[in-house]
Amino acid sequence: MEGLSCSLLFGSSPAPPYLPSSSGSFQARQDEICLLHRRLGNVLAAAALAQASCALKVDIRADTNRDGKVDTEGVTDVPGKHRWTDSLGALFLANIGDTNRRCGQMEGMQGNETVVSDETLMACHDAADDLQRAPQYLAPMRTMPLMNLSPSAFGSVSVVEEQSRTLVRVFRRVGGQEGWRIVKNDTVLAAEELANGLELGIDARDVRRPGWDGKATVQFSVTDGGQTSSDAVALRVAPLFTHHHLQKVETVLASDMSGERAYMNASEKAEASATIREIAKIVKAAGIDRPLRQLHTPDLWTEDYFEPTFMSIPGPEGPVVLRIMVSTSDEHRSYLTHRLPFQQLRDTGIGAVHYHPGDISNQNYMEAFGNLETIPPYEAPGTGKKYPMGRIIAGGAMSDRPPTGYDIFRAQGVQDPLLVDSQWLLVQHVDEFLQFLPANTTRGWSIMINDPDAGMQLVRDAQQAGLGATPFINYKNRSLVTANDLLDGPHRHANANASHRIQATIDLLKHETGITDQEIFRVPAVYEWADAACHQQRRRQVGDSATHGRHLAQKRRECKYPGMMSSISPAVVNGLVLSRSRYIAPKPWGPMVNGTDIFESATRNSYQRAGFDVDFVDDWQYHQRDGDVHCGTNTLRDASAEWWKR
Repeated sequence: MEGLSCSLLFGSSPAPPYLPSSSGSFQARQDEICLLHRRLGNVLAAAALAQASCALKVDIRADTNRDGKVDTEGVTDVPGKHRWTDSLGALFLANIGDTNRRCGQMEGMQGNETVVSDETLMACHDAADDLQRAPQYLAPMRTMPLMNLSPSAFGSVSVVEEQSRTLVRVFRRVGGQEGWRIVKNDTVLAAEELANGLELGIDARDVRRPGWDGKATVQFSVTDGGQTSSDAVALRVAPLFTHHHLQKVETVLASDMSGERAYMNASEKAEASATIREIAKIVKAAGIDRPLRQLHTPDLWTEDYFEPTFMSIPGPEGPVVLRIMVSTSDEHRSYLTHRLPFQQLRDTGIGAVHYHPGDISNQNYMEAFGNLETIPPYEAPGTGKKYPMGRIIAGGAMSDRPPTGYDIFRAQGVQDPLLVDSQWLLVQHVDEFLQFLPANTTRGWSIMINDPDAGMQLVRDAQQAGLGATPFINYKNRSLVTANDLLDGPHRHANANASHRIQATIDLLKHETGITDQEIFRVPAVYEWADAACHQQRRRQVGDSATHGRHLAQKRRECKYPGMMSSISPAVVNGLVLSRSRYIAPKPWGPMVNGTDIFESATRNSYQRAGFDVDFVDDWQYHQRDGDVHCGTNTLRDASAEWWKR
């Protein structure tokens, strides 16, 4: 109203009767009116400005830029907070460990399936209810302080997606011993808390699975008088990662072969126990701080019934890590060892999950984790697709029943399994013929693979040395096959077939990863045919009779079924990569030429070319049940990689 003449406002009409007229001229009275209007206009304008500046605007933040903290001083966590992407967006953990073994120590939890069901056993973990038992694994969130709220203001923090609402927990820090209190969608937050800003934490009750991608949108809303303001932040559960051999070994695990139904006699068990003791000595000599841990089970095949994985998020002092043991989906396994990770391995910072798609056959041994290895990090040639934490590789490419239990790994979206052909093997596992090794090269890794052509050449060498009629395996005269036998038609055919199938895997790996022939090393192997009867007696059916174990070696030699094969001697590639330069291999027990085991010598030379020293151990009791050192052990490896930066 400044600058307007009074005549424009009132014209020349007489003053209204309610205006003062006791003194002064009409013009003076008009000037007073103009002044009042000017002052009133200024007050209204100031009020409008104040109202605009005091409009309610809420702000919730998480570690969107993944630097390990929530920025409340600046705005570095604001851009991109509303939409989660692979490169930007907050992460949180499935807080499913078993702090202080609370679940493991509950009455009945160590019992068999008649005492505690799978459902009850697996449902018990730190995030099973609404109590916060492991706040160190919460991912932080913050709401910014709100000034000038009225005492009647109230707010809420909610998970938007209906499915995620049942799988995600949000907590707020409170005083006293309680520490953290759950916040549900219907929780009402008072003005005082809102004014100071909320310190929040988020975790999940489960990992990413088929049917849930782990994404959650957390919304913060405040109402004060007639105003309501909302803001949101997008988060996602961190993926599970399998380990690869470039990661340092921290713990080696094996079975203690205990239990009333153990399928070895006393002498056989003593031999198998000696194998584990020898491995334990080598582990200690290699400088691994933690001693070999033996799990209480008669199931020899520690590699098969769980896969160690980890999930991690950025923290203020480095990665915050939870180890998650993925239990085999094969619920028909002897001794029910799919339950073992829940009963023996869960602990503070260690959880377990089980995925069973519901249609796994009793005989689909590809579901066991000996059929899962991890290619170390690489970038695919041509496509440029990067696998900064490596990529899963599994057998099943030629099968009409590929391993569906591995769908849980596909659901992580980071290590999409590459399937290769393993159906030609009796056990059908990739660890029977393929291995990845650390290497001091630009790529950082190499391949060690079985070579039947080299194996058959050594058989010919043994024959030419006059050993054609002697047992091919020099282990306590256990062998029923000679070098002459191996050079007959059926055995030549078996090894030619194996060579062809292995070469197909090499070609696929060269195409997928860009690895060259100079980075692929070979160890000798010799194969024989198997038949359906042997197929039923293989090592994965470990439960019923000691007779199976004692006679398995002889039974295998009777197999003539074309299409499935097994290694005659212990498969040296089926060993334990202990460090960047030390390897534990099963002793091959090959022919002795001039006092030297020619298979052992060739194996040592191949690993030396790859940069490794080899410790050989006698694992005959494992081998005659169609497994070797790798099948009988498992490892927990370093999990400190900051994968979100790669």
